[in-house]
Amino acid sequence: MAAKKQPGGMPPEPQDDAPLDPADAWEVSDDPALEREYRALRKKTPEEVALERELEGLVAKPGDDPYELDWPDEEADARAAARAERERQREANKTPRWLAAAAAGLGTTVLFLVPVALVGGAPGLVFTGAFPIVVVGLVLGLPILLLIERLTQNVPSGITEVALLLVGGATGYGLTYVVATYLSAGEEGLGTIRAVTSLFMMTASATGFVVAHLAAERFRRNPRAVYLTSALLVIAAVMGGFIGFSNPLA
Repeated sequence: MAAKKQPGGMPPEPQDDAPLDPADAWEVSDDPALEREYRALRKKTPEEVALERELEGLVAKPGDDPYELDWPDEEADARAAARAERERQREANKTPRWLAAAAAGLGTTVLFLVPVALVGGAPGLVFTGAFPIVVVGLVLGLPILLLIERLTQNVPSGITEVALLLVGGATGYGLTYVVATYLSAGEEGLGTIRAVTSLFMMTASATGFVVAHLAAERFRRNPRAVYLTSALLVIAAVMGGFIGFSNPLA
C-alpha cells in the first residue's frame, strides 16, 4: 500500500503496521540494565521465590568463611538423644555419695604415705599405715564429714571447705599425736619425730577431708573407679592389719 502524501509537500509517514523485512538486522537488546528492569516487572513464580531464598542462605555474609559449607546436620537430634540417654544411665548407676566420698578421701590420705615409704625404703609402711587410716576414717572421719556437710549446706560457698580443713587437720594431728605418745612412752628423743609425724598426718587428713567433699559428687558417677578404689583400700588395710598384728615391732 502506498503511503499517503501530506499537504505542503511533506514526506509520507511510514505505516506502523507494515510487515518487518526479514532482511533487516534487528535483535533484542542484552543490556543488563534492561534485563534487571524486565525481571522487576515480571511476576516471579513460587519456585523462583523459593530458589532465591535458598540461594540467599548459601551466600557468604560479612565475616563468614566463603569456603565453609554449612550443611544441615540431620543427626543432631539423634546425638542429643544419645547424650541424654547416657546421662540418664550415669544418674541411674551412680554409687552412694558416702561411698564415693570415703573412697576419695581415704585414698588421698593413703597416697600421702607412698612418697614417704619410697624415700625411707620401707614399702610396707603404706600397708601398715593404711590400716589405721581406713579404720579411723570410716568410724570417725566419715561421720564427721557428713555432719559438717549437713550443718553447712545453707552457708555461703567456701565455708564448708574451710571447716573441713580445720576439723580434718585437727583430727589428723590430735589422733597421731596421741598414738605416737602412747607408742613412744618411756623413750627419749622422740619428741621431734612425734611432732613431725603429727604435722604430716594433719596435712594428709585435712586434704583427704576436702577431696572427699569436692570429688564425691563427680566421683560417684564412675562406679567402676569407686569400687576399684574401695577394693584397693580394703586390701591394703587387711594386709596392713596382718603385718601389724603378726609383727608389732615392724
